[in-house]
Amino acid sequence: MRRCKWMALVAMMALISVACAKGASKWTRRTHWQDEDHHYVVGSAQGAATEAEGLSASYADAIARSRSLLFGVPVRDVATVATGSERCIEIADGLFVPIEEIQLRALPQESFVERVSPKDGGGFNVYRSVVVRKIDVAREIERLQELMHVRKGRICRDHGPE
Repeated sequence: MRRCKWMALVAMMALISVACAKGASKWTRRTHWQDEDHHYVVGSAQGAATEAEGLSASYADAIARSRSLLFGVPVRDVATVATGSERCIEIADGLFVPIEEIQLRALPQESFVERVSPKDGGGFNVYRSVVVRKIDVAREIERLQELMHVRKGRICRDHGPE
């Protein structure tokens, strides 16, 4: 019985030491959380060639995730005749806007860089968190709704009243 307890303790300590060796914070395993006034979103880049490339790509991923998460529905590709494809997001029932129209104020918070060993392919795995104020999300939705009104409901080329 004592041997089983000792082996369980050794196994648990080994797991803890592996987690500590990697040094990743708990936030790197989350994609989104919030407090009373803010949303926090984590982006990642796996196998980046350089640390700088990974930081840039993980920030871009965090911004893309923020747009999808905070405006309600996943981004979808909308086929258009003139431009080929337009990336739109539905932020309210029937309100589709090009993702580039969304003015998102997301400030970088933390980053974590993990060097991948050459035997595992090399490169860098990078995680980056951003913070977005909830009031800014509400204001942006209001701005986009006003924009829809001004443009008579046609924000994305293939959506909205004719």
